[in-house]
Amino acid sequence: MGKINFKLSAAIVIFTLSCYCSILMAQHIKSPAEFFDHAMGADYKLVPYDELVGYYDYLMKHSERIRVREVGKTTEGRPMLLLEISDPETLNNIEKHQQVQQKIADPRLIVSPEEKNRLIEESKVVVWINCQLHSTECASSQMAPELAYELATLDSKEVMEILNRVIIILIPCANPMGSRKSPNGTTEHWGMSGKGKVCPGFTTLMPAMITTVTGIC
Repeated sequence: MGKINFKLSAAIVIFTLSCYCSILMAQHIKSPAEFFDHAMGADYKLVPYDELVGYYDYLMKHSERIRVREVGKTTEGRPMLLLEISDPETLNNIEKHQQVQQKIADPRLIVSPEEKNRLIEESKVVVWINCQLHSTECASSQMAPELAYELATLDSKEVMEILNRVIIILIPCANPMGSRKSPNGTTEHWGMSGKGKVCPGFTTLMPAMITTVTGIC
């Protein structure tokens, strides 16, 4: 009888542990380093725009703190992304917050001091972060996945306060066409040149970065 009870207890423990491990695995969200197999900003490594888009879609599917919206297409047909980052309750009522911000931005829409005070009380600070306006400014768009990941996963007091008080509008790349050219040019003219030795012809990188519309941008 004792052996049976021992085996039953052992089976329950193993089952409980397996369930717990499954839950932990389900909750795990890959960092950019895990997703791309190298740290962001690693030497001679620039993640192409299309792969960055894939990571933002991945984050949205695994975190309730992030919404990814496509706000348009570039001349070359690539998606222009806007990320909304905040606590889940705020994102679920984002239209309400948009209406509040619209009124605060235009006091003519506010009918009374009482409404003004109520709107201020209900509103959240909106922070707009714009990355990589020009093609060679690639550091910011390579940083953006790290920022999005930390806000999507960390539970520190600082991060939770940010999420509870702020709506972050993150443009991970304002120049997808130029961003696409940066990794190609870097790999061709620098990353493959002597494994760390700056290529003497490094200035030949620039023509590869000329964008479709606005020249070197």
